[in-house]
Amino acid sequence: MDYQEIHDLIHNTLSGKSPDHEIEPLEHETMLTSVLDYARDMSVLGLSILRGFAASTTSPDMPDNYMVCYVAMVGANENITFQNFKDDSGNAITVTTTSSQIKYVCLLWNMEYWEKMECSLTN
Repeated sequence: MDYQEIHDLIHNTLSGKSPDHEIEPLEHETMLTSVLDYARDMSVLGLSILRGFAASTTSPDMPDNYMVCYVAMVGANENITFQNFKDDSGNAITVTTTSSQIKYVCLLWNMEYWEKMECSLTN
């Protein structure tokens, strides 16, 4: 259902009735279930796929029907292994920086494995 269909369902259930019409529990259930389904669809299919910040021990959400991402910052002269973020070979993703480098990392779940994108900042 889209926004307009949900809007019409709410209107028709709550105020689109004759004054003597008693709203039945099934009408409320249908309306509220539809609103809940719509909210879930928007959270799943919406524009925001960011789940949070990743640390080396983060246990990520890995849904099978949509992509999500986590972000991280790796400080200078560090070597961080994201233990629960496995690449296409099944290896934990590792990010290494030099003493003059900081990296912003995006870990993207493509519904099969994690992909790593790095943005390096140097002094």
